[in-house]
Amino acid sequence: MKTVKKLNFAITRSIATLITIVLFGGLVMSQAGTLSKTSMVQKDRSAIDKDLASIDQRQQRVKLLQEKCKEERTTGSTSCPCRNELMKANADLEKDKAYLKADKAELMKDRQGFINEHKDAVKADRAALKESQKNLNASLSKGNTVAVLYAQQIVNNKHDLKLHETALKQAITERNNELVATNKKIKSANAESPALLAFESSAAKTQNSLVK
Repeated sequence: MKTVKKLNFAITRSIATLITIVLFGGLVMSQAGTLSKTSMVQKDRSAIDKDLASIDQRQQRVKLLQEKCKEERTTGSTSCPCRNELMKANADLEKDKAYLKADKAELMKDRQGFINEHKDAVKADRAALKESQKNLNASLSKGNTVAVLYAQQIVNNKHDLKLHETALKQAITERNNELVATNKKIKSANAESPALLAFESSAAKTQNSLVK
């Protein structure tokens, strides 16, 4: 009985040492777990920039045609070609805005995909940690020396969990920062409802403050 107590004490002391390593060493290591920029995101950004450039050109053309049609009305002219060109220019502008909306949605979809991957990793880590803790408790109750291995598994599980939790927070922050930056460019181009852009950006900033 005394031998079992000594064994449990030794195992418990080993666990405490390993957990200390996680708390002080693992936290530093987790800082290296940053997300790399992907080609998908770069492609989405390029598409949005292209949309905005096209929208700017369309807006300038619409403005010129509006001025031209106004001048014609002032002189008593009823030029059908001018009105037709203006209608076509407005239609092209709306089409470019639809492309912009779709490309922005694609960017957010890709960003959300990264977030979901990290959520899955965190979920798996928590399940593994729970299983390791269960195995450790069972081994300690029996006085098995294999408990030391389960203790190491717990350390590894906690380390992985912390890395993935940090990566998840970073992915959420990057997604929200991306949305705010994109909305700022869209607002400057007057390509979407200012009220909607403000609402989205405000919600993104609020979420960032909560995940820190």
